[in-house]
Amino acid sequence: MLEEKFVLDPRLALWLPLRYADGIEFHSRDAYVHLCIKIGTTWTPQGMVFDGLDDTIDIPIHSIFQCGAGNPFAVLAWIYLTANQNNQASVYCRSTDTNGAIEFIESPTNRIIFTTTGGVPTGTVTLDLNRLYHVAGIYDGTRAYTYVDGELKSTLTGNPGSGAASLYIGSYDGTTANRYFNGRIYDFKFYRGIFTQQELLEEYIRGKGGLLNEV
Repeated sequence: MLEEKFVLDPRLALWLPLRYADGIEFHSRDAYVHLCIKIGTTWTPQGMVFDGLDDTIDIPIHSIFQCGAGNPFAVLAWIYLTANQNNQASVYCRSTDTNGAIEFIESPTNRIIFTTTGGVPTGTVTLDLNRLYHVAGIYDGTRAYTYVDGELKSTLTGNPGSGAASLYIGSYDGTTANRYFNGRIYDFKFYRGIFTQQELLEEYIRGKGGLLNEV
């Protein structure tokens, strides 16, 4: 198992291993120690289980998540699909996909995208059931890039909104029906600032060695 502890990287705005039974309310393992509210999800050593119906994790509003035009950020997570996903079912979303989201579209094809505008990027990738993937969205200040297992899959030009909003893991906004993720999520990270493709590859390789053995 990968060693997990609090990380004080100044760019790491949020880190949720999602592998410990930390209760209904728990704190992120980064310098910000965000309060996280678990709604209906189930803890397992292989990651947090989301039922696709109403399970979510709510991280209240914080200025570190307000990344508007020209403010780069990156979102990374390991996910495992146990069922086909509904349209706009979200791995993460900041209240609306015009603020940034990793979500599924074209149900039930399980096409995954990272969007900062609510629009659909060029390029496409679909995910299989019962397989572990590393997914990432990188916004460089003008464009949003979708990566799967360290490889670039799609690109979108456009900027996210910068207004205050909660961040949700496993759902679009914590309330909208049929926009909940169905499967497992773990090792979720939100970086504020420039995040290179080389750093992304290092994250993928580091995680692959420890996590694939625990599916």
